[in-house]
Amino acid sequence: MLEDFIKANNLQARILSIPVKAPTIKCQLFRCDDVDVLAIYFASKEIDLKKLAKAVGAKEANSIALEKAEDITGYDFEFMPPVSIYGVKAVVDSKLAAVEKVKCLISAEQVLEITLKEIVEANDDIIEAEITK
Repeated sequence: MLEDFIKANNLQARILSIPVKAPTIKCQLFRCDDVDVLAIYFASKEIDLKKLAKAVGAKEANSIALEKAEDITGYDFEFMPPVSIYGVKAVVDSKLAAVEKVKCLISAEQVLEITLKEIVEANDDIIEAEITK
């Protein structure tokens, strides 16, 4: 599914075998008022729920249950990629701008190597904001 998305969107992103070196990112699904939001941030950081809610103009942000996140996105909650998910707003942490390429676990054996530019291009509804502590 992800390989098809990469090809269909002419991305230069690559799927690599583990092990990988940092920087790695994490993609996690949240509910901000009545909007599903995919937070994209460095795996070494922690989401600040108040900052995330503010970034999307919501009163509050809450984690979505792991099973529900999988139902919404079609991806395993542990291996969610930073690409467009229909009906989900993406928020990329502004701290990612410090690096050219990042890596995201997409399975127990593979990572996706992708640029921030491609993350932005691969999401229909995306904003950049400081969302981590």
